[in-house]
Amino acid sequence: NVDGQWYVFIIDEDGYTIAHYIPEVVGRDPALRVDSTGYFFGDEMLSAPEEGKWISYLAINPETGNEARKHTWMVRYDGLIFGSGWYEKG
Repeated sequence: NVDGQWYVFIIDEDGYTIAHYIPEVVGRDPALRVDSTGYFFGDEMLSAPEEGKWISYLAINPETGNEARKHTWMVRYDGLIFGSGWYEKG
């Protein structure tokens, strides 16, 4: 489900995305979590604790279709990692 720039995604304990609004992202190799600058943000996502943490990387904003810096809150719960965030304007 996506509402403008807002959506939730879920990663399993093996690092694979199991829920995302873009069907092609579901099941994708975790090693592909690299933004256009070459920053590998996958390890940051997988290190999310139960208390949660913010990570930032470049991604396509679904509302605009343009690449922008995304700030994502990641939290681990019951063996899964949940993420949702916001995009900088610009």
